[in-house]
Amino acid sequence: MAQPDLENRTFLLRIVGVTAGLALLFAVLDPAPSQPLGFVGRLVFWLLHIGTGISLCLVAAKFLTDRMAVPPDWRLIVFSGVIGLLAFTPVALGLESLFPLTMSDDAPSDFLSELATESIQAAPAFLMSWFLLNFESVIPGSNSPKVSDAPGGNQQPEIEARLPSAIRGPVMVASSDLHYLHVTTQLGRAMILGSLVELEAAYPDKGIRVHRSHWVNESAVSSVQRHSKGLRIRTHLSEEWIPVSRRRQAEVRDRLGTQFQKT
Repeated sequence: MAQPDLENRTFLLRIVGVTAGLALLFAVLDPAPSQPLGFVGRLVFWLLHIGTGISLCLVAAKFLTDRMAVPPDWRLIVFSGVIGLLAFTPVALGLESLFPLTMSDDAPSDFLSELATESIQAAPAFLMSWFLLNFESVIPGSNSPKVSDAPGGNQQPEIEARLPSAIRGPVMVASSDLHYLHVTTQLGRAMILGSLVELEAAYPDKGIRVHRSHWVNESAVSSVQRHSKGLRIRTHLSEEWIPVSRRRQAEVRDRLGTQFQKT
């Protein structure tokens, strides 16, 4: 299933903007780690450091949401930021070896001390980059409320409350992208903070996880088809096919059948 291009492009532009903006800021301010370098060298130095750091945080966030079901809120941002920082520290030492930096006389001589020093030096820029990238999640009150009253007095799932009001309603299709979800309703689509684990909990009897990265509401399914690589699903919202992973095929067959076509 193709990801919504607009939301992907927006998030990618945010990553590029944060990385480039902070790299330029540090290149101008000339902090201690990159002082022996010229301006261009400092710019490349910080682009590599900040870009690599954000990438490691994204991997950590993906792992936490997919494997450990960490709630997709400010706690996820903090946990993934700390894990990313710890993973980044030895990588940063390797990156710095690529630049003509001079070691001060009081620099630590053993590897563990080097890691600790590097972690302390990298933490401000590293965590600032990660929090700026996820500012909508860490600013109190920037997210929608956990539940709200839907028409008829029913409680609206938290996942629906995060959707823009113009398209708010039951989720029909969702695909995971790191710690974000590309969500489609009957009224449109959007990218929101969330995980498929959370989505499954919100609709325990209405939807089915057909792939590690894809979830569909059974009411949206128009056809299930066998093909050369197994099973695939199409919804009435799009002509695109959603792949069914091998480990999910038995559940899909039990709940939806095969060679199924809804008219």
